[in-house]
Amino acid sequence: MKIIVDATVLARPKPTGIDYYTRSSLQAAIEQMPDAEFELAYMATGTRGLGIIGSNVEQKRFLPLPERFYSGLLHYMNVVPYNLLSRTRGDVYVFPNFSRPPMLGGTKSITFIYDLSFARIDALNTPRHKKFLDKEVKGAIRRSSRIVVCSESTKNDLVA
Repeated sequence: MKIIVDATVLARPKPTGIDYYTRSSLQAAIEQMPDAEFELAYMATGTRGLGIIGSNVEQKRFLPLPERFYSGLLHYMNVVPYNLLSRTRGDVYVFPNFSRPPMLGGTKSITFIYDLSFARIDALNTPRHKKFLDKEVKGAIRRSSRIVVCSESTKNDLVA
């Protein structure tokens, strides 16, 4: 099985909680699934490594553009399918950052949604960012084969 992971969050110059969670979860999955092939596709302008190791891991940097441009290209405009942009082919795609961009074909995908604090606590985001995340989470739920949450609370919020 070939698993493509959108690892762009791991290439950020300043890690966030999502980055740490993604890194530890991904490293555990790689160790527990030695027969699976993992391709970590990421967009970054630098050559910084992702810090993920394993004999079944390949890292693939694509389109060296700033992450803000990437986000706009994939999410705001929804024009370029992720698997076309990243030039990847896998059995399943993993998106660890709240959103699941458009894809070509009936590709299976898993999206991680950590919490919905952006929707509940106005001080955490600008109105524009809140609207963006709300749209992305709803799209991810609609387009993903599976959603992974980190707590019963987030699960309950999503199904409510």
